[in-house]
Amino acid sequence: MIRIFYNSAVLLATALMFLSIACQPASEEPQSMETASVPVFFDLKNYMSGQVEALKNTRPQAKKRVSINGKTEEQHSDAINFEEELAIFINSDINKPAWSDKYTKDSSFSAGQLQYIRYIAKEENLKTQLLQVSFTAGTVSKIEIQNRTSAAIVTAEEIMTYTPGKGYSIIHKEMPALAKARNFSVETVFE
Repeated sequence: MIRIFYNSAVLLATALMFLSIACQPASEEPQSMETASVPVFFDLKNYMSGQVEALKNTRPQAKKRVSINGKTEEQHSDAINFEEELAIFINSDINKPAWSDKYTKDSSFSAGQLQYIRYIAKEENLKTQLLQVSFTAGTVSKIEIQNRTSAAIVTAEEIMTYTPGKGYSIIHKEMPALAKARNFSVETVFE
């Protein structure tokens, strides 16, 4: 069953690739694979993947505070699965070709140095509503993300912050239509 699904997926992907090439206007030069893969926005996925690898190599001690609906627990660990923990940041990447015009971009410079880049969603149905990357001396110093998802029975919001070399925090709020709101937060500090 998995093999049939995989073969069907490969066949569909190949057909879509040929269809996209065939549907280009004759006057337009086809994009090379290099040009097509250049990110439109800050490349959050690759940046965070690099951070995961660096953390796996340095294996910092971590103090982690988890709070669920006001009940808090604190742990100290040197065996954190950073791929799992930081996947939520990677999954907030906004570099999808269909979204190239779905975000406004704002940036600030001081003394010729980039201070931050901010992307704000133009539509409420996009999961990542805000992505802000702050810089110090040309290096990423903080990443802030606001996500929002909504369905008929529940709305969820996430506010996430990642500070390279220092830690991260995730605040998740669920607001069900017919039940009490639920809050979940994680704050991890690298030691």
